[in-house]
Amino acid sequence: MPPRVPARLKWAVDVLAVEPRDRILEIGCGRGVAVELICERLGTGRVTGIDRSPIAMAAAKSRNRSHLHSGKARRLNVALADAVLDERFDTVFAVNVNVFWLGPEKELAVIRQVLALGRTIEGAAWRDPGD
Repeated sequence: MPPRVPARLKWAVDVLAVEPRDRILEIGCGRGVAVELICERLGTGRVTGIDRSPIAMAAAKSRNRSHLHSGKARRLNVALADAVLDERFDTVFAVNVNVFWLGPEKELAVIRQVLALGRTIEGAAWRDPGD
């Protein structure tokens, strides 16, 4: 039986409207569920998942082994404020990441630096109907 995909992550990836050549950064990628969903939609593009938890990153590595090997995905075990990212991204997203709840000035500065020219910071919200 394949692992369950939380509705909020499926919704988030659907909202992203991933194009085959997109370069995407997921902040707080956890166990790599959204990375896997995104890779299924990519052609020559790539998704980078970052997370500060070594345990989550180990699970993401296991889940996305083939995507990491092919170059469609990469993972970085680092907090966003400390990340040194060597590329620009078409899309940067996060789902339920607490770093944005209070005073995310350093994190937003990192995002502004890595967003491709002409891209802007926007937000979206999803509410679990079970809440």
